[in-house]
Amino acid sequence: MLGDNDKIQIVMNGVTINCADYAPIYIKSADKVFVTLNQNTVNTLTDSAEYVQTVEIPLTGVVTSNGQTGMGDPGHGGAQPQQ
Repeated sequence: MLGDNDKIQIVMNGVTINCADYAPIYIKSADKVFVTLNQNTVNTLTDSAEYVQTVEIPLTGVVTSNGQTGMGDPGHGGAQPQQ
């Protein structure tokens, strides 16, 4: 299990993730989360219009995390984590 001081990197390479009642990517505990989108791939995350709030971190979108989160494309330098 990861802790509050851990750093996570998720590499997306042509994924499709759909979750009808939850955030498709939910990070409960981490210091920083980097989501990298591989070049020349299409990655799709979808959710419903409403969430079932059953967890301690409010679900606010397709990527929900209590740590700093950055998304980027390695060909364009990526994004810095934002909280």
